[in-house]
Amino acid sequence: VGFVLSGIALVAGLLMTGLLSSDVADLYPRIPMSLFNSSLLLATCAKTLLPQQLLQQATISVHPLVVVGYTGFLINALNMIPFGRLDGGRIVKSIVGRTTANTIGGFALLIQGFSSVFGDNNLLLIWGLIAIFLRRESEVPCLDEVTEPNEVRNAFGFVLLLLMLFTLFPLPTGTGA
Repeated sequence: VGFVLSGIALVAGLLMTGLLSSDVADLYPRIPMSLFNSSLLLATCAKTLLPQQLLQQATISVHPLVVVGYTGFLINALNMIPFGRLDGGRIVKSIVGRTTANTIGGFALLIQGFSSVFGDNNLLLIWGLIAIFLRRESEVPCLDEVTEPNEVRNAFGFVLLLLMLFTLFPLPTGTGA
């Protein structure tokens, strides 16, 4: 639900941003173009929905729904990291089992640590530390861990994990929005 509502807000905000007149645009928040490049999902949406002349500017006046939508995507994506008691950890555990989920969670934290230290994303570093210290304990066992989830639930889980990746991965260098 969070990704859907955030997507609606983001798309509506980007569409309204493209229709802004210059005198009204001065009243809206200005965000740096680097924010658009910090997320593959946001950069793709902006490149698709915004006029090309806006994408050439250093800062862009955006409708507040863009900020709301991207913030919603970011919060949901951070919670979808496949580790411990985060929602992503629960989804991965239901799809692949407890031991494989623990291995995937370790790799996810390792990748998150590298990207926060060597990249320019302090939010991932802070969220990684919060996840390690507050959310790393094992999940309370389910009443039924034997029955496998059906294909629809597995596909839905993979789609949510892909949305998390597209939201948290930055746009590759040299392919700016």
